[in-house]
Amino acid sequence: RRLTRRGGVVRGPTEYRSPAQPSGAAVDPRSDLYSVGVILYQCLTGVLPFDADSPVALATMHLSEDPVPPRQKNPDIHCSDALEKLILEAMAKLPEERPQTADQFRTELLAIEKSQRAAAKREASARRHGSKGGGYRLDESGDVSISKSHSVVRSSVVPGASEAAASPAM
Repeated sequence: RRLTRRGGVVRGPTEYRSPAQPSGAAVDPRSDLYSVGVILYQCLTGVLPFDADSPVALATMHLSEDPVPPRQKNPDIHCSDALEKLILEAMAKLPEERPQTADQFRTELLAIEKSQRAAAKREASARRHGSKGGGYRLDESGDVSISKSHSVVRSSVVPGASEAAASPAM
C-alpha cells in the first residue's frame, strides 16, 4: 500500500492510521506515534492489532476498540511489561495519553532497552556462577531448589497442596 494525498492531507494505509484521521480531528506528531505503536505491535506479535473486512470497519476499530495486549495476542513472544506498556500507550485513543513527542518515546524505548540488557547480563552471570548468592531452580519433576549463600533447600511443588514439604538437599 502507498500513501496518498487528498485535500492537502497525507493518508496512509488504514491499518496504521491514528484514531484522529478517520474522525477528521486535527492530526499532529502524536498521530505518528500511534502509527509507530501499531508498527511495533505488528513487529512484536507478527499480526496487526486490528483486523476487519473493510477499511471503514478497521477505522472504527481504531476509534473505539483497545488492542489486545501483545503478550495476550501472541503468548510465545518475549516482551517486558515496560515494552508492552509503552506500545499500548503509543496506541492510546486520546493523543494526551500517548507519549507527547518522538524524543520522549525514544527516551522511554532506550530506557527499556537498557533495562533489558542489564537483566540479560544478570541472568547470564547467574547461569555462569550457578546458584551462588541465592536463587532458585525448578527441575523437570517439579522440585524447587532454593539456594541462599551456601545452604540449599529442596521442596516438591504439589499443585493444590496447602504447604510444600521442605527438606535439606543431600
